[in-house]
Formats: sequence, structure tokens, C-alpha cells
Amino acid sequence: MADRFERKYFVNCDKERELFEQLISLQSEKRILSIVSAEGTGKSFLQEMFLVQCRTSDIPACLITLNDTLSSFEFVKILVEKLKLSITFNQFNSLYRLFLDGRYNEVLAKATIKGKRTKIEGKTTVNASDFSYAYQPQIGSTIINLNVTAKEIDKSLFDSILQNLPSLPQPTDELREIAQQECIKACFEDIQKHFQRIHNKRSKTPVVILLDRYEAATLEFKRWVEEEFLKQYFFNPAHSDNRLVFVVTGREVPDFEANFPKERCQALTNQIKGLAKWSLPHIEACLDVRNVDKNQAPYLYALYSQSEFNALNFITWLELLTSNMRRL
Repeated sequence: MADRFERKYFVNCDKERELFEQLISLQSEKRILSIVSAEGTGKSFLQEMFLVQCRTSDIPACLITLNDTLSSFEFVKILVEKLKLSITFNQFNSLYRLFLDGRYNEVLAKATIKGKRTKIEGKTTVNASDFSYAYQPQIGSTIINLNVTAKEIDKSLFDSILQNLPSLPQPTDELREIAQQECIKACFEDIQKHFQRIHNKRSKTPVVILLDRYEAATLEFKRWVEEEFLKQYFFNPAHSDNRLVFVVTGREVPDFEANFPKERCQALTNQIKGLAKWSLPHIEACLDVRNVDKNQAPYLYALYSQSEFNALNFITWLELLTSNMRRL
């Protein structure tokens, strides 16, 4: 599979490939590449090339093709599945197991106290001020009173307290939605922890998320990308050392400048508007690197021009055709 995406096989995409290589080198502040172009101009083929380039460079990466049913929660589940060999998703997995069991209230409770855990390492007791969940946490629209009045809480109670929560609300659609959002947050917190671990090893390796066919996404998913994902993990000053790289392609892409200051968009993004469809010289170059007689180019170009093939499908078809031609 990787062979067909070797550098030599790519034609008419030098600029895009160069911009992507700059992104994953982390040599500048740029972290986002967006490519908007008409159908059949090679966007999916580029994304496949970017993915293989990451894999051959040992860079964690995943490519997700969007559709009109994918939610932000389903997207994150796919993201975790595709990156789990490179990144440890401890927080996400812990919350997701509870979510699958329908224990939405425990997802929220655990998410509320997880930030306090680091404060009690090596301690026998925990200050109540370090354990804010012990007073009146809010789960959805319900206030939970644990009736904890001690100034200090024995450390052994820290984990067991979740097993004895009184007056927990019954699972509702509201709780389920909030629990999903906590799982999503946990996923990206795990990625940030991954960056912290490799930073300690003096490694500057990014994590790359590739999204294709953005125009096919639901309005809910686009809202999440533009109002939450981009805002929190790219345009948030708290993540100034961010090593998350985002590449999005489609006939439509996020409108960065409608959501974020223009100067920050210029600093963080490279935006390409329009990929050219292949011309006869591009077909000739494709044949040349595959050691196929370029005299076939006019015939193949005519087929390409008159068909509904996009570049990736055309290459697949071309490879099958030329393989059969060699056997004759």
C-alpha cells in the first residue's frame, strides 16, 4: 500500500506536500492546513499520501473521512482506535468504560475529581480543599450532597467514594450528552499528556489528524470543530506548545477568519483554495514513473477527462490497467 504513495508517484501537488512537511516538522507556529477544492481534484489522494508519510516517519496520525452521520463523540472513538498503538488513552478508556455501562453520573463524578488526583500522590490524607468534589458537585442539573464535613479525608476513600455516591440522578439524555463531552475532553487530555511525556524525552513529534470530505459532515460536527476543537486546541493561548497538527480537505472547509482573529489565523494556518485537475502532462508523468509507454497518455487522458473519476480512483484504475497491460 505504501509503495503507491511514494513521493515519486505524486504529481501536481508539490506545493501541498511542501506545506505539509513544514507542518509536521514543527519548525514554525503553523499547525493547520486546509485545502478546499472541487470534486475530483485529488484531495483524498493527498490525504492518503500525508497519512503514509506520517507512518513511514513514525508520526502518530489518523485519516477520517467524514459523512452525514458522524458525531463528535463517534469521531473521537475512531480517533482513539486509530491512535491507540501510539498513544495511551488512560483517561478516555476509564470514562468510556463507565459510559458503556450507562453509568453516566459516575463518568461526570470521575471527570470532576480526576484533576485532584495528582495533589494526593504520596499523601496519607487529603485536604478537603483539594477534594472539592466532596462538597456539592453538580451533575447535570442535580446538586449532589455527600455530607462530608471532615477537614481531612483519608486517602483510601478517594477511589471508594465513587462506589457510594448517594442520591445520584437517574440516567437521562442530558446526562448522556454531558458524559459524552467529558469523554471527548479526556481523549484530548490524554493526547496532551502524551506530548508531555515525549517532551521529557526531548522529542518533537507531532500528532496528526487528517479530515477529508468536510462538506459531508453534519452541522453539529462542524459546530464542534469550529467552536470547540479548533478554539480549545489550536487558538487557545494555554496550548502555545501544541504539537497537534490538523489537515482538513473538502469542497468546504472551516471558515477560520469568521471564528478567530485574522492575525492568529495567518500565524497558525495555511489555506489552499483550489487544486487543479490533471492535464495531459500529469497523466504522462503518472505513466512515466510507472514505466508505462507515454504514448498511451492521450487515450488515458481522454478517459479521465470524460469520466467521473477523482484522482485517487483514477490512479487505482490506472494501476490495475497498466498491471494487466504488462502481462500481455
